[in-house]
Amino acid sequence: LNRRGQRALKALDGIALELGVPDAAVAVAWLLAQRTVVAPIVNAYAPEHVDELVQGAGVQLSRSHLAELTRAAQ
Repeated sequence: LNRRGQRALKALDGIALELGVPDAAVAVAWLLAQRTVVAPIVNAYAPEHVDELVQGAGVQLSRSHLAELTRAAQ
């Protein structure tokens, strides 16, 4: 993981902890909030991963969450 990846993961971790959802759910919610993403492509290796990813469709990220994730990913 490079520095950008570490920053993004740290932001995901913090927001996930704040919202009480898995990191994967926050990642999917962030992707769904992007205007340029029509449908995020995700991959799950275990049934519990599918549940975490599906949760992302119901996660509401605030503007500050979106800004934090965007900054971290740049």
